[in-house]
Amino acid sequence: MKKGRLLILLILAGLLLAIGACTRTATPPAAKPAPAPSPTTAPKPAAPAITLKVQTFFNDVHPVTKGYTFFINELEKRAAGKVKIDYVLGDPYGKHANVFDLVSGGVVDFAHILPGYTPGRLPLMEFSGTFPFDWKNAEEVSYVHYKLAAKGYFDKELGAANFQYLFGMQGAPYDLFSRSLVKVPADLKGMKIRGAGGVMSRWVEAEGAIAVSMASAEQVVALQKGVIDGTMIQAASVAAMKLYEVTKFQNVIHLSTWYGPMATTTATWNKLPADVQKIVKDIAQAASENIGRVYDEQGAVAMKEFPKLGVQIYNPTADDMAKWLAPIKALLDSEVAKLKAAGYPMDNFMKDFEQFRSEWRASHK
Repeated sequence: MKKGRLLILLILAGLLLAIGACTRTATPPAAKPAPAPSPTTAPKPAAPAITLKVQTFFNDVHPVTKGYTFFINELEKRAAGKVKIDYVLGDPYGKHANVFDLVSGGVVDFAHILPGYTPGRLPLMEFSGTFPFDWKNAEEVSYVHYKLAAKGYFDKELGAANFQYLFGMQGAPYDLFSRSLVKVPADLKGMKIRGAGGVMSRWVEAEGAIAVSMASAEQVVALQKGVIDGTMIQAASVAAMKLYEVTKFQNVIHLSTWYGPMATTTATWNKLPADVQKIVKDIAQAASENIGRVYDEQGAVAMKEFPKLGVQIYNPTADDMAKWLAPIKALLDSEVAKLKAAGYPMDNFMKDFEQFRSEWRASHK
């Protein structure tokens, strides 16, 4: 009996052990360790901004300076940190008359070049930009020269000088500002009149004056000291430079002007990234139009203020203007012949010049 009970107990114990084994939760296999993160590539540091030295020779209210400021602000904004302009006023790097050499020698990177200050080095620009054509305003000067440059007329001489044309800069038409009243060329006899050199000086001499070539920035002192008796200059520049303090007479002849390229060397241009070059080209026309507009606007304001400042304004009669224009035809023939002999396509140039001027005048009647 006892053996039977023992057997029953052993069977029950076995059953309990089997049931317990079945109800235990299986231990899950150990999880594989997570792979180590891949090393991340550090972002490339931004390239340092390209610094360009830019110099103008005038104060901060002069139209030329405002033209520079427009160009610089647009370039820096669109380049988004790729370009930084080291912009200075005055002449810390060199004199105004030496701007051609300052750019070609790399002393400054960008500057506007006045061909009349270095006669013979950019002869077609010198002719086009200083010959005494009868201009209406600076906007017309801007339009005509933008179109001429777009047709490639200035490429040869700029290339020979290793210059890259950026855009054109130009002033308004010149008037005669003097220390004594001048109505007609006969009144110029014995007077020393400032011109920008080259073609312009030959015109001043053709009108009967003694031509004195000097940079615009030098006129104030020259007038104060009696080195010159008058100057061919725009009303806006007279106001900006306070020349009305030493020239009390204005003859509104509206002949000649100044035009020259904002330029850099080919080497400097080629160092600029392609996208920066494109930005410069994209803003070129707007920059040129801006300086023309500023000259015209500031000139109009100045003309209203001159009488209050003691400046006597003389508007020449038709007979007066005929006398001013009389020597210009012979001078034009002479200058064109010299350029044609030097290999310039003057027949086509003059044809296009007149066409572009007619286009502008037709659209601004």
